[in-house]
Amino acid sequence: PTMPDEEGSLVMLTINGDIIDEVNYNESWHFPLLQGNEGVSLERIDRTASSTNPSNWHSAASTEGFATPGRKNSQEKLATTSTSVFEIVPTAFSPNNDGWQDYCQLNYTTRQNGQMASITIVDASGRIVKRLVLQALLSTNGYFNWNGTDEKGQLCVPGNYLFVIELFDLNGNVSRIRLPVIITYSIKKV
Repeated sequence: PTMPDEEGSLVMLTINGDIIDEVNYNESWHFPLLQGNEGVSLERIDRTASSTNPSNWHSAASTEGFATPGRKNSQEKLATTSTSVFEIVPTAFSPNNDGWQDYCQLNYTTRQNGQMASITIVDASGRIVKRLVLQALLSTNGYFNWNGTDEKGQLCVPGNYLFVIELFDLNGNVSRIRLPVIITYSIKKV
């Protein structure tokens, strides 16, 4: 069911009417950097922690369309994550549309919710080739794909490129990660 944005209550009952869980939420629980919360779901961070604690709730990630109905919450706490991890797979790809390694994927796992990211791809001379992501609210894990095109939608020339990932949060923490990737049109499937 749709819920009011400003505030509301949600109660989960057994078939006998016993309360399983209950929450009274407020729009102030949303991530403060959002420009609006219309259509943005609140997600429970830790399913073992109290549902009545406002700090156990977070706005759904923009990278997930601000909602994850029927799927794992985008902001769910990951017990084993202590640092942010970013990885490009494959590190060399061939965007020639032959159906084999036509794009690379930037996989990520963040150390906490509320991480925002901007991701830019630059060439070997440091020139911006593609602004892949602009200030997205990340889920705790996910991915972005790059198909080897520039800002104009043209295929990039073969060579070395860098993903420049800028992470920031509400506490003023900012970090920059650089990951190399290679475009080559000579990779053959073996």
